[in-house]
Amino acid sequence: MDRPQPVTPELEAEMRNLIAINRQFGSHRLVQKFLGMWLNPGRCYRVLDLCTGAGDLPRVMVDWARQREILLRIDAVDASEAILTRIVKLHFRKPQVTTESRIAADNLNALQVEELSHFLIRAVRAESQVMEKFGERVRFYEGKLRERGELRMERVIKNHAQMLALFDALRLVMEIPEEMVVATREALVAAALERQSAVSADNALVTEFWEVYEYLETTNGGMPAVNHSRDASRIAINLNEFAAKAAHHSQQLADLKVLRTLLRDSRRHKCLDTNVAVNSAIRQGTMGAAATVKCWVFKV
Repeated sequence: MDRPQPVTPELEAEMRNLIAINRQFGSHRLVQKFLGMWLNPGRCYRVLDLCTGAGDLPRVMVDWARQREILLRIDAVDASEAILTRIVKLHFRKPQVTTESRIAADNLNALQVEELSHFLIRAVRAESQVMEKFGERVRFYEGKLRERGELRMERVIKNHAQMLALFDALRLVMEIPEEMVVATREALVAAALERQSAVSADNALVTEFWEVYEYLETTNGGMPAVNHSRDASRIAINLNEFAAKAAHHSQQLADLKVLRTLLRDSRRHKCLDTNVAVNSAIRQGTMGAAATVKCWVFKV
């Protein structure tokens, strides 16, 4: 799973196995234990989850935090395109609790099972129609999404077509106002476009790195500040020096261990080589000669 690979049934099976292993062998409980040690109710926190894989641990963390009224933002980082294209991102915010909403919640809690089971009964009774509708609408929406030039990744198209089809199938079980139907379809198409953009773009930490690079290059009176390359078609950066200069100019930067992993897949400037000896355009050695500096080299 750590090597570049397309989305395959085997990969999806391995993701399910990974989730099961994390659940059965205590990873979920271990994460919850440490959250209880580190996080306080009523506070806001931000967590960086590296190599998030199947994404089950962030979900465990969010569910745990919600039960304790902790606002938790998780930046789930995974450079694998095969993983990123499997995501259908839906954003939910906890609404502000009011007297009216609290009364409504209390009324819902007071309802008996017999009063709430009608949806499950209707869904089971309509199973054959639901599955038939789902199969028909999946093909329809896959065709519609492929017509959009912005959507190029087949997995993104398939995932969001399935969500659109499931929504249509849901209408066989319950009544949904037409304006909500239109809004939901538009939101799912927008989510597909957003996912395509997210997969095609650099990781946020890599984007931040290049923004800091552009800023630092303006701090030396028109001369290069961190780009050691003498070749105009290349960018050569010594990461340790880069981090020191970023800190000197109060620029936020991710940990270098993280960047060394993420920069290999940089899309804005393709990584050509790492730890290469470069004849520096900005640093002098002994006797006035140019120094040799170990750099990461990128294509302009």
